[in-house]
Amino acid sequence: MSTTPRTAKTPTTPVRTVTVIGAGSSGITALKALTEAGLTATAFDLSDQIGGNWAIHNPNGMSAAYETLFMHTSRERMQYSDFPINPAYPDFPRHDQIAQHFNDYADHFGLRPHIRFRTRVDHVSPQPGGGFQVTTTALPDPAPGTEGAPQDG
Repeated sequence: MSTTPRTAKTPTTPVRTVTVIGAGSSGITALKALTEAGLTATAFDLSDQIGGNWAIHNPNGMSAAYETLFMHTSRERMQYSDFPINPAYPDFPRHDQIAQHFNDYADHFGLRPHIRFRTRVDHVSPQPGGGFQVTTTALPDPAPGTEGAPQDG
């Protein structure tokens, strides 16, 4: 058995960029982990806000949230280990409290600059030699009075 110490080598590979699809509960945690690891990461979200399914009246038209929705998992079990849910919230928070928690999380960890809102991911294709090409479309701002309407695509 060798007792020779091993030294870590600094990687000489180019900086990789990573795409995260969606800025809901999983997307923002993935984005945080990637940026903390020193990777250049961008999340693309069809909506104009953080929260995914928890953002009621989400203008992307894809939220399943409804006015009386609340968590069926306790606050203590639902919260992130590095960012607890506001202890003033009830044990089973409402949809708007969960959406607010996701916004607070993103703000606390400085994630908003890494999110491109109102951007549709059109296609992801593997590339020869590794990696993927991600094709996106920036959506126009909605016409006044049409916020919350489903988007084409």
